[in-house]
Amino acid sequence: KNRTFSPAQLDQQARFALAVEHLSPLTPLLNVTFKGFAKKKSAFNSAVSYTIENAITGTYPNYTIDWSKFVISRGKLPLAQQVRATPTTDEIEFEWSNTGMSQPALGSDRAIMVVFCPELKRFEYTWTGSFRMSESASIMVSNFRGKVVHTWIGFISDDYKRISDSMYTGQMTVV
Repeated sequence: KNRTFSPAQLDQQARFALAVEHLSPLTPLLNVTFKGFAKKKSAFNSAVSYTIENAITGTYPNYTIDWSKFVISRGKLPLAQQVRATPTTDEIEFEWSNTGMSQPALGSDRAIMVVFCPELKRFEYTWTGSFRMSESASIMVSNFRGKVVHTWIGFISDDYKRISDSMYTGQMTVV
């Protein structure tokens, strides 16, 4: 209890706390989408390490997350092309193109969709979204109406063994 931490330890603790605070609500998803990168640590801890190394910006004690560098999945499954997210009434609509789709991507892959509202510090997500072949999917976000959100998409095979890197699809306001 009387331990004094060095400036480097305080710095690392602050970055770790920020990463864990934002990743904890995604634990069930991250345990699936980061498992391929979990060498000698849990999938969740792999996600924390990635976030600390790549998505946290600023200087101690004023750290923030660069949402464009925050990822919700990592893997070798190809992403779709021409991906975009658009707010519609109470939903975020994701659209993509399968043009040039190559193995191991399959039409039966599922869309992983994640939406984060910084004001409410709340995520909505699904990894059982529409099939890749449908070229669109939506996620209900009525709780975020009128609020700014950040969005990501990725893909996962039906057997959960092949996963794509996620793609940041932007910041927008839910209508």
